Amino acid sequence: MSESTANWYWSQRGTTLGPIDFDEIRRLVEAGAIARDTYVFDPARREWIAAGDVEGLFPRVAAAASDSPPPPPPPPPGAPVFCRSCGARNEAIAVRCTACGQDMSPKRSGIDPRVAEIVCRASVLATPLLAATIVGPAIGPAIVWAIGSENPRVVGEAKQAFNCLLSLVIAAAAVTTVGLVGMCCLAGPVIAGIGYALLAIYCIVVGIMGLVASSDGRPFRYPGAFTILK
Repeated sequence: MSESTANWYWSQRGTTLGPIDFDEIRRLVEAGAIARDTYVFDPARREWIAAGDVEGLFPRVAAAASDSPPPPPPPPPGAPVFCRSCGARNEAIAVRCTACGQDMSPKRSGIDPRVAEIVCRASVLATPLLAATIVGPAIGPAIVWAIGSENPRVVGEAKQAFNCLLSLVIAAAAVTTVGLVGMCCLAGPVIAGIGYALLAIYCIVVGIMGLVASSDGRPFRYPGAFTILK
């Protein structure tokens, strides 16, 4: 007899439902929600089987009454998946995230939040090299936003990167203005050069800080960046 206190799942119209305990499986059988040919995930066996094959779930006398072929079983538990909202690791059979409770159904495609963090923060880190292309630093966050538009965490990370990049544009414009105003003397170009160097150092420092925070699983906000996109 399978363990009644373990987590059970059942398949209904192609959707995996659960987890519930064995007593709840019995109640669903009595209510007619689970039939003999309904596939359930037995946590003791670690496999999907027809409910009629679970010992003690249906009367033995009716075991031979059902001669209709059962539907193909759903795929067995596979590689772990990551929650689209919080990034938590879950089993492949999970219907909802064990950390935040969000829907884990695979009907929506997207991007892993950890990958989104790395792309956005690496884009800020590479800004001194890509700044000459004007839009180069924004390509990574833009792609992340487009792919993960249904994931609040991914969108939030992309917005943070854009806020940092826009703040850098504003700061660079201010430094350029100072340089142009001071063209009549040597101080203006010198101050502008120092300002550009400080902005490049900022990008490298916060980019590395962000990547380290991502590898540690910690939240990160770009220091000093304006909140332009909310």
